[in-house]
Amino acid sequence: MDSGFLISTSRKPSVLTRRLVRWLVLLLGGLSVNRGKQNISQLATNAKTKGFRYMIVVHESHSNPSQLAFFDADLSLAVANISVSNIPDVNSLSQRIPKNLNHILKSNGEMESHLLKMFENVYDSANPSAKYDLSIIAENKILSFEIEGKSIGPQIKLNSFVEFSMPEEVEQ
Repeated sequence: MDSGFLISTSRKPSVLTRRLVRWLVLLLGGLSVNRGKQNISQLATNAKTKGFRYMIVVHESHSNPSQLAFFDADLSLAVANISVSNIPDVNSLSQRIPKNLNHILKSNGEMESHLLKMFENVYDSANPSAKYDLSIIAENKILSFEIEGKSIGPQIKLNSFVEFSMPEEVEQ
């Protein structure tokens, strides 16, 4: 299985949502796929076929990213309702971000701990070939990222976090 996530969007994503997805792929690792007309079950099958056990779907409201939906292979789900005030352009920075990163998780608070548990299974061991550390920080209801102590990428405000299982017959 690949490390990282298969990451997609709700249908017909806005520019800001696509930009957030590019950041998530760059920082969390994985692959971005165009959703097209695929429902969640088809996306999960696509993720398994590509070797991913986990996926993230970024939903939006009024053309702004509003939700991160985390799925595992069994379609168990956790949803983080979010708001993002500034999503930097990823194209100008992507060449300066190392590709081989060791992911370090930091959190405080119950909601933040639940969110980082989603990442623990993906980054279950240190990457011995990594030259740089990427800290995924969930503190004070903010999800942020640092490489070697320098803030990078968007800061994502966590408004709420809910875990549940999706019935198989439900399609989005």
